[in-house]
Amino acid sequence: MLRDPRIGGFEVQVLINSASGEVQEGIEDFCTDRRPDDQLMIYLSCHGVLDSYGRLYYAATNTRRQRLAATAVAAAWLNERLEDCRAHRQILVLDCCHSGAFAKGAKGDGDLALQHRFESHGRGRVVLTASRSTEYSFESGQASGEGVPSVFTHAIVHGLRTGDADRDKDGLITVTDLYQYVYDRVRAAEPRQNPELWTYGAEGDLLVAHSVRGAVIEPEPLPEDLRMTLESPRRRVRETGVAELADLLDAAGPGLALAARQALERIAEEDHPQVAALARIAVGAPAGAAADHVRRELTDRAHREEHARQEAARREAEEKARREAEEKARREAEEKARREAEEKARREAEEKARREAEEKARREAEEKARREAEEKARREAEEKARREAEEKARREAEEKARREAVRGATQAAATVGRHDVGRRDQTVVSPRSSPEATPPEPKESQLHGRSRRTWAWAGGGLAAVCVIVVAILVGVTPNHPAGTPNHPAGTPTASVGYGAAISSVINPPPESPATTG
Repeated sequence: MLRDPRIGGFEVQVLINSASGEVQEGIEDFCTDRRPDDQLMIYLSCHGVLDSYGRLYYAATNTRRQRLAATAVAAAWLNERLEDCRAHRQILVLDCCHSGAFAKGAKGDGDLALQHRFESHGRGRVVLTASRSTEYSFESGQASGEGVPSVFTHAIVHGLRTGDADRDKDGLITVTDLYQYVYDRVRAAEPRQNPELWTYGAEGDLLVAHSVRGAVIEPEPLPEDLRMTLESPRRRVRETGVAELADLLDAAGPGLALAARQALERIAEEDHPQVAALARIAVGAPAGAAADHVRRELTDRAHREEHARQEAARREAEEKARREAEEKARREAEEKARREAEEKARREAEEKARREAEEKARREAEEKARREAEEKARREAEEKARREAEEKARREAEEKARREAVRGATQAAATVGRHDVGRRDQTVVSPRSSPEATPPEPKESQLHGRSRRTWAWAGGGLAAVCVIVVAILVGVTPNHPAGTPNHPAGTPTASVGYGAAISSVINPPPESPATTG
């Protein structure tokens, strides 16, 4: 059945009812010269026996219980062969019971502890056991006999041959599919038996066979948390959901993978452009590479976004630096303008103060000059008034003196006239007293003498009038001190002239004899 290319396509080597040496030689040849990408499957359907030290042996046709090391296949030896094999995928199927007695309908010894015995440091090893450590592996209710398969083997063969073991309907029967199917069939046939599955270093699910029915793909409901992620209003959360769908598209069963593909196609048509682009990448990726392509795109986007953030941060820093520089320049300009304004204000204040000081000094100088001028004017006015007063007093004195002189002159003139008349009368009378000395004048001479006396009196009066006129003129004429431009030194003053006039009036020069005669 496993040779059938529709089911397994394995290269099968079969050893039936062989001795222990033949079985060991066949296993040795089977495990040797394998490639890392080969997949091996060893199926043992035999009795499991423990020696007195608890070591497990698989019984062969020549096995003797007292000579297990020489007549049986040791589990440790099989484990070593699997360890030495280069194939990375190994499947071991053990159809042996874990009980310790040969009973009717059972085979093998008890308490074989298969999990412990097949723990190893190998990779990709899967052990499928027929029962637990304390259970029997039954053979259809019969104790022994050829051609009667066990319940466990019968379930395996039926599931692979009919394709019923393909539980997820993806057309592939994996170890997990086979175990779940066999477990259900064995438990339905014999509730006392519980098959078990042990994996050691396995990566993914190992493929056992193809289903003869092929893949029957029906969309399966997506997980609830994934649906909530895809319905999130946040774009980045939905992108995370697209990455999960890509994982399902690569590794999930056909039904879930189909549901993931349908969801991705819907997202590619309806969602945000960035989310839709990511979904299209997942749908268009090669089989099994959707998740890698999506993660690569997310990584590239993250790098681009990081670069954009760094660029934005750089631009923001440059903008901030520019604003700070402008702010600094503005502040410096304001500070410079403020200092210049203060300097200008200071200079203007100093200039104003200087002008005010100059104005004040000028005003004070003007005020001082004005006061000095006023003082000078006052003094000059006082001096003028003093001089005018003095001049007035002098004039008044002169006027008084003049008047007195005129009065005196008048009086003197009058006295002189009387004196002259008397003298003239005396002169005329004197010959009468001495008739004998002087002969009598003739009548014409007498008349002439009387006429002379009359003219002498009139001349004295005229002289007095002249004196008065001269006095008046002297009073009107300015009186300049001697030695001035208007009155050079040595020039007789008015008072001198006035005195001379007075003297001439008071003391007239003597008359010539002709006049007196």
